[in-house]
Amino acid sequence: MMSPSLIITAGLVKKPDSESLQLTNPAVIIKDGDIIELVHATTRHALNSHNVAGPITKTAQEVSGFTSNTKIQSASQLWKVDIVDEAVGTSWRVSKHEVKLVHQPTGSYLAITGEHLPKWGFGQLEVVGQLAHNVKKSAGAVWRVTEHNQAIANMNAEDEIGAEELGKSLVRTAEQVVQLGFFEKLWHYKVAMVAAIKRMPSEHDYSSSAFDWPLLTKGVAYWMSNSSNAQVYLIGNPVLWYAGTLSLLIFPLVCVLLTVMAWRQYGVPCLNQWRELSITATVFYLGWFLHFFPHACHPTGTQYLSTYLPALIYKLMAMAALASHLYHYFCRFRWSKAVAVVLCLLLLQAALRTRQQLVPLSYGNTALSNSELSQRQWKESWEIIMHKPLPPYIDAQLKHNLQKKQFQEQQQQQQQQQQQQQQQQ
Repeated sequence: MMSPSLIITAGLVKKPDSESLQLTNPAVIIKDGDIIELVHATTRHALNSHNVAGPITKTAQEVSGFTSNTKIQSASQLWKVDIVDEAVGTSWRVSKHEVKLVHQPTGSYLAITGEHLPKWGFGQLEVVGQLAHNVKKSAGAVWRVTEHNQAIANMNAEDEIGAEELGKSLVRTAEQVVQLGFFEKLWHYKVAMVAAIKRMPSEHDYSSSAFDWPLLTKGVAYWMSNSSNAQVYLIGNPVLWYAGTLSLLIFPLVCVLLTVMAWRQYGVPCLNQWRELSITATVFYLGWFLHFFPHACHPTGTQYLSTYLPALIYKLMAMAALASHLYHYFCRFRWSKAVAVVLCLLLLQAALRTRQQLVPLSYGNTALSNSELSQRQWKESWEIIMHKPLPPYIDAQLKHNLQKKQFQEQQQQQQQQQQQQQQQQ
């Protein structure tokens, strides 16, 4: 892989202690180990990085242009020159030396990843701050300056003012160009999400397929106590989860039934109910489909149950809308209103009892026994972690050591109290 060229359009390399962007006479020589700033001449934006994930490569740091001036310095825009295969103090020569630029506060290296930014980034290559152990795997952090333009460095004060105005206009123009609509933003978000999933490892202990999510086949373990069974295990409420999945299956059947009834003009309220239900179904099903289908089409890559949460919101709203339409339709029949209220109360009671049973797994604030955890493991695929019971002799030894430690602590406290009383007397 060839080294990328360090191309800064109307850009300047300057020392941090220099307040002027003009070329000095004699010229300042940049050497290996020097601390520099990279400044865009027209916009006066200094290249900087910080501990924020990159736009595409989340394992690297974001690199951006920092709005600054020559009077205010920031450590985030300081870079160290590291000339490849040269001794410390070697002068940096254009087109001859290959260099690495090390970000001073974080120690990351200025590098390209090979990924192209979406439309808002004009399809340019992604530039990030790469960590040291990742730099060794790629030559994307080695740069070569191919050209030095003296005309840019010799700008006078009037040119600087004009350049600043030009920079502001360029920024305004760029903002107008990259303004995206809602569906364009949603599309770019989905494309970036699918690309990130493809780059992940294909296997993980808690990964699951998209088709496992509607049936809550597998959860995700986040935290486990070293001394007890207290843990945080991501799992949904099975009652609401299954009821929502069932509503997704019933919703189309109800829409077809009301369509036939409206077409045959069976019942005056059916036409209005069909219109309301069709709009509701379109909104909620479209939202669920857009958040679920991209994951279902890409079975490869690591995916977790948490990825389904946006689609779950639409599924639960579809369930509530379906219940509302069925209630208003059947309430005109005798006893149907009372039956609907009883069914809703039973569903609510089941959901609350299930939540009460599984809430220790959500917050990890209760140390449950193995038998209690087994009662909460509704499916064998729920990989809830349990500590193996210790042999009797080891358990007795641990209890003895604990009692001994507590006794020693009590003795120390008593001795400290006696010493304090003696000092007071």
